[in-house]
Amino acid sequence: MDSFLNKNKPLITVITVVRNDRENIQKTVESVLNQKFDKFEYIIIDGKSTDGTIDIINKYKDQIDIIISEPDNGIYDAMNKGIKLSSGIYLNFLNSGDYYINDEILNEIALNIKDDLIDFVYGSILIEYSGQHIRREIKRIFSKKYLRSGKQPPHPASFLKKSEIVKAKCFNTEYKYSADFDLFCKLNTFNIKSKLINKQIAIFSSGGASSSMQANYETKKILKNNYGLYFSAKYIFLKNMERNLKKIANNLRILNLYRKFKKIFIR
Repeated sequence: MDSFLNKNKPLITVITVVRNDRENIQKTVESVLNQKFDKFEYIIIDGKSTDGTIDIINKYKDQIDIIISEPDNGIYDAMNKGIKLSSGIYLNFLNSGDYYINDEILNEIALNIKDDLIDFVYGSILIEYSGQHIRREIKRIFSKKYLRSGKQPPHPASFLKKSEIVKAKCFNTEYKYSADFDLFCKLNTFNIKSKLINKQIAIFSSGGASSSMQANYETKKILKNNYGLYFSAKYIFLKNMERNLKKIANNLRILNLYRKFKKIFIR
C-alpha cells in the first residue's frame, strides 16, 4: 500500500459542485478541509453563484487546490469539469449541503485501498430529511440486481477510479437528474473490482433534483436502454405507486406511518 500511496499524485480528489447555496456550502467545505488524511486534492466548481456563495468559498481559497466559478450547463456539466481538472487516482463527489460523517473518512477509505487492483470503494450514507429531524441509512450494493431496480450505490459515499470514469465517458449531460445512475450502469459492464465497507461515509440532504419525478423518468429511460422494457416498466410502476401512497398518507395525516412502511418495504 505504501508504494501505491507514494505515487506523485493525490490518492483522492474530492469534487464539490455548487450554485447559489450560501446557507450550506460552508459545512461541506469544512468537512473536507478538516479531514486528517493529507494525500487528497480538493476542487470546487461553482456555477457563477450570485448569492454570496463564492465569497464563502474564497475564505478557504488557500486550502483549496482549484476553484472555478463560471456558468455551466447543469450539475453534470460542472461535475465533468471537475473530472477533467482532477489529478487524483480516485474521485469522490461531495456536493454542496452534503458532508462527511467525521474527519477520519478519507483515512478509512485509503486504508481500504490495498493496491491498484481496487477500482471502487464505497460505503453508506445517512439521508437527512429537510426540516423533519429524521435520518435514515442507505446502503446499496453495486450489482446488476440493484441497478435493474433503479438503485445505485450512494454517490457521496462512492470513491471511483478516475480512469474508469473516463473510460465510461464521464457523465452524459443529456440527463439532467440521473446521469450518475447512467454512469453506474456503464461501469457495471466493465467488470470493475469493487469493495463495500461497513461504514457510514456522509450525510446527504434529501429533497434535491434527484428526488423529482423528472429524475424517475430519466431513470426509466436509462433502465430501458441498459436492461430492457420489463425493468423500465417495473421501476416506473413502483415509483408511481410510492408517490400515490405518499399522497394518501399526507391526506390522511399518517405520514409517519407511511415513512415506516417505506423504510421496511420500499427501500
